[in-house]
Amino acid sequence: MWRFQRSRNDSHPATLLAQQLEFPEWIEFNLRERRKASMLNQQALLCSFQYDQRTPVNHPDILARAIRNVRALPFVGIVEEFEASMKIYQRLYRSLVPEFEIDQLPQLNRSSNEDLPMQEQTASIEKELGSSLFAELSECMHLDLDLYQFCLDALRSRQRDRHDETG
Repeated sequence: MWRFQRSRNDSHPATLLAQQLEFPEWIEFNLRERRKASMLNQQALLCSFQYDQRTPVNHPDILARAIRNVRALPFVGIVEEFEASMKIYQRLYRSLVPEFEIDQLPQLNRSSNEDLPMQEQTASIEKELGSSLFAELSECMHLDLDLYQFCLDALRSRQRDRHDETG
């Protein structure tokens, strides 16, 4: 979100803040000054359809709702697993969209140019923030981290199913 907001060319306060602060400072600001910051558990909030500003961004019901909603979908891909996600998508929807080819699709919705595995990206972020700030951020983002793990496990399960089908 910091990279995305920094790259925008507008005068929105979030854009200006990201452009003025380095990444660790931006994280500290969001953790201390904006307890309901949009970066906190954003994916869990979006997937839960929980837009009530009175609900804390770390409320456990948000994760339960998000998982229930994700389970109701036929498929959810993961940006960091784009190719694997698109192969599964193609298998599921080839009959409906026969002209769909995964090698023709650009990777959208990514503000990072890094093609590092998620563990390496996470290690890089921890190094940049320092262990203490990284731990605090991780604790505040635990719903998103849990939802990500749930979706990653579901993707891996679909990959195993696909492998079993193709032999």
